[in-house]
Amino acid sequence: GQHFETSRADIQLKDHVERDEDRGRCFDKGQSRRIWGELHKVVDSSDVLLQVLDARDPMGTRCEWLESHLKKEAAHKHLVFILNKCDLVPTWVTARWLKVLSKDYPTIALHASVKSSFGKG
Repeated sequence: GQHFETSRADIQLKDHVERDEDRGRCFDKGQSRRIWGELHKVVDSSDVLLQVLDARDPMGTRCEWLESHLKKEAAHKHLVFILNKCDLVPTWVTARWLKVLSKDYPTIALHASVKSSFGKG
């Protein structure tokens, strides 16, 4: 018989396609479609948008759709990253993420704790 080898890239692509299909089904449901519509209204009526990113996983909490949409459809609008929960990661991690994220959009580091200083440890 034939031997088929599945590469890691093939598996990742398949997972990505399945997630996109799941996301599409999610937005087909009534409540989610309404929320998606509200997001479009907010984006359309705003001049500046703040995207809150979790300092523990900034890339995982970025909304690539929003960034792409603004670049393609609304280049006149401004996007600012808010790097939140910075008190939960070491200070050097926050500093590096600020440097990386600021290459794309203005980025502000934030933490809500009034008792602890910036950075963990």
